[in-house]
Parts: sequence; structure tokens; C-alpha cells
Amino acid sequence: MSVSMETSLRDGILIVSVSGRVDAANADEFGAKLAELTGASDIKRVILECSKLAYVSSAGLRVLLKTVKSLRQHNGSLSLCAANPNVQEVLRIAGFTSFLTVYASVEEAVKGT
Repeated sequence: MSVSMETSLRDGILIVSVSGRVDAANADEFGAKLAELTGASDIKRVILECSKLAYVSSAGLRVLLKTVKSLRQHNGSLSLCAANPNVQEVLRIAGFTSFLTVYASVEEAVKGT
């Protein structure tokens, strides 16, 4: 299974809905797409909507870390929402929840609450 992404804008926030798996086989492609999407100078906040993300490997985590760093260099931010329990557990074990906010829904993420 590969990864697919759909995008939308809400209140100037880029929402990227991620489906499938992010692993070593497609992490570079996923990272390139994210970099292209987040490279726009007017995009400061990015929300990854993960309700259909089945799996993320260490290669996928590296992409997320790189994206966080890139956005922060431009005073931006990345947050996740609607991640399934397995993805949430991977994020927690890897320590990503210490610097990456995970919301229950897109609405909560947009509000930042």
C-alpha cells in the first residue's frame, strides 16, 4: 500500500489528508510532496489529517521531523490530527509528542485547542 495525499486550505491553514502507509518504500516521495506543499511562503500552519494513515515507519518519522524543522525556520508549525491509536503510539514512543501536537479532529487543530 502506498501513501496518498489530498490538500485543502482553511483559514490560511494547509490541511493535508494522508492515506495509506508511510514507510521506507515511499518516505522520500512523501517528503518531497510535503516539502513542495509547505514551501509556499504564505503557508505558516500545516495540519496533517491522519485518520486514514494506517502506518508510519522511522523513515516517515524522519520526514515529519524534517518538515517540522523547515516550518519552524519560517515561523510556521506542523500539527497532526485524527491519528489512529497505532500511529499515536509510534509518535509517543519516538518522543514526537513532546514537540508535535496531536489533536483529535481537524476542527480542534484549526482552533489550536
